[in-house]
Amino acid sequence: MAPSDLDNAVTAVTYARNGDADKACTLLNGIGDDALRTIIGAYVHYFLLARGGCPGADSCSELMSISKRLGELEKQAESSLKKVFEEHPGLKKYAVLRSFGRTTEETLSFIIKEARSFALSGLGYCALRDGDFVNAEEYYRLAAAASRKIEGWEDYLFDMANAIGAKALRGEELGDVVNEFKDLWNEALARRIYHRGPSDLYLKALTSVLSGYLITLTLMGKHEEARKLLKKHGKYLYMNWPLGAITRLVLKYLGVNAEELSSRELLSAVEPGTEPVLLPALAEILGAPMKDKDVTKTCTKSGDSDSCYTFYLAVRGDEAAEKTVKQFIIDALSRAGVPIDLLASAGVKQLIEVYAPVNSLTQFILLVRALVNGDRTLALLHAETGRAVYGKNGGFLGELFDELVNALWSSDENSVKRALARLCYYYL
Repeated sequence: MAPSDLDNAVTAVTYARNGDADKACTLLNGIGDDALRTIIGAYVHYFLLARGGCPGADSCSELMSISKRLGELEKQAESSLKKVFEEHPGLKKYAVLRSFGRTTEETLSFIIKEARSFALSGLGYCALRDGDFVNAEEYYRLAAAASRKIEGWEDYLFDMANAIGAKALRGEELGDVVNEFKDLWNEALARRIYHRGPSDLYLKALTSVLSGYLITLTLMGKHEEARKLLKKHGKYLYMNWPLGAITRLVLKYLGVNAEELSSRELLSAVEPGTEPVLLPALAEILGAPMKDKDVTKTCTKSGDSDSCYTFYLAVRGDEAAEKTVKQFIIDALSRAGVPIDLLASAGVKQLIEVYAPVNSLTQFILLVRALVNGDRTLALLHAETGRAVYGKNGGFLGELFDELVNALWSSDENSVKRALARLCYYYL
């Protein structure tokens, strides 16, 4: 028996949340009811945006079409809900499934608004990625407004934080930026307690708002105000890891007396974005070494246990392994565009640390840690690697790393601080 539209819809969203693009997109395309496919498409393309989207599709273009179609669907529902349900039985079944104490009609209105907020937020991400801050801010504000209408406070806070971050990135006065972050922070605190207590996602959203607020205060030179805010509410930075880790590291570098990250905290922040085959070696480098049995387990699960042990032995001082690893990483990163002279001057631990990240967020965390520790060469290696790897496909992220590279080479401390803050706004 072929799966129903309802089965495909529910399962497609689950797979998209888990990052399985092939299965999610196959199920999405298998939904016959076009209105239901449009709604589920908003969720699927949103969740897969940062993972490359559906194979063979441009998720940003898809979200643009979906947003327009949802606007039309909302008008149709307002005009004749009965007709919408008659023409789209799959959508009606989905609305019944998600009713949860609401009428089917109320649920449909909620679902359309929620899906549109996801589509608009995704378009904000697309614009931000392309360096189009004006549209990024506009889309994020529209998404936040849509979430506010349905009391989706977590998404509202995330989108507003991103909107204000985009405002900062397009060069608006920091006084205006910090005032918006302050107002949003106070609103977020006022809403954090309700009858069932704040959700985990709400607490993560609080971290996003607090991070933007703290970074902006510090960038403006209001260190004492930032210290007081950090002392009173710093606990929320633990609620969204690794964003909280980035914030503490950047504040430390900018001169605010933020609490030091322990080796274990640092490892927990970078582990999700580290190549598994390099994880035992990186743990050793960061001062959070694994037990022998955990090294064995991790290397076995990595899919390339020989390389995993070679990287690990290189960090532990094995000369043959060190020689092999250095040559391998220098060859790989120089082909990517990292300056060969900079690579040649680095030690094996520096090279492994720079090569280990599989995403820009982890690269940035380790970069700021290097700056906090006074290791300018390692910070440059991370920045050059970020520029080479994340700038190859265009987009604004490569430009941000490029700004930081130029600032580091020029030794202009104010430029370095601005470049770090701009990257922080990007990751809100």
